[in-house]
Amino acid sequence: MAETEFELFPKRRVNKYLTVILDEDEEIIGCLKEALKNNELEECTIVGCEGVVKHGVINYFHKHVYKSKTVKDATVINGSGRFVRGARDYEGNLHLMLPLDGEKVNGTLVKGKAENDFKINLRFSKIEG
Repeated sequence: MAETEFELFPKRRVNKYLTVILDEDEEIIGCLKEALKNNELEECTIVGCEGVVKHGVINYFHKHVYKSKTVKDATVINGSGRFVRGARDYEGNLHLMLPLDGEKVNGTLVKGKAENDFKINLRFSKIEG
């Protein structure tokens, strides 16, 4: 039987967290991508959002019908998603749960501007050791 050489990998992956806080009228997705670039992150998971979407567009399904709607002054109930560094830019989706027409809707934010203190909570991993 042939001998196999091996080496233990002495490092470990550690989850870290980052909160991106936006100012009035900042572009939500653009600021998120800028924060990822400034912090040199390869990928991240969005674990929550809070604040108000001042003006934006959201795509969602309602009763098996694909819809796109303009939202204004919509308070975010929760947020999720994932972004990964692509060849030229970061790629991914930001899903928001918002109240629309008396119902809670979970959809993908296409574009939107934030009210002051809009927060996006991110989780990412770093190798340490």
